[in-house]
Amino acid sequence: MNMPVNKSPMINTCGGISSPYHEELWKLNFQHLSGERGHKSRPTFSITKEFILRFNQTQNSKEKEELLELARKIILRCKRKLGLKTLGSGRHVHLPAAWTEVIYLAQCKGEIQDGTYFK
Repeated sequence: MNMPVNKSPMINTCGGISSPYHEELWKLNFQHLSGERGHKSRPTFSITKEFILRFNQTQNSKEKEELLELARKIILRCKRKLGLKTLGSGRHVHLPAAWTEVIYLAQCKGEIQDGTYFK
């Protein structure tokens, strides 16, 4: 015995909103789901080759002080990424990126290379 198939009409699941707006919502949802799912962003490094060269070759005392201040901030950021105060736990801890930046910083000559600011 063949039973007839009843096709029910498509129901708007978003309630009483207009059709163009409903289509736009579907597009945004699809873009969001297909674009970023499972993709982890690569850490960006604040230390660049240019920064190291500028730091090592600067003769101007004012510029040297500005670069030293920037290096201090980067060191604080590295300490946070290493999780030194939180015993290595927390969402902010990212050991590979932090150690890479510390290695780059070690190439800066002077007080940074001596380890004065790492304490």
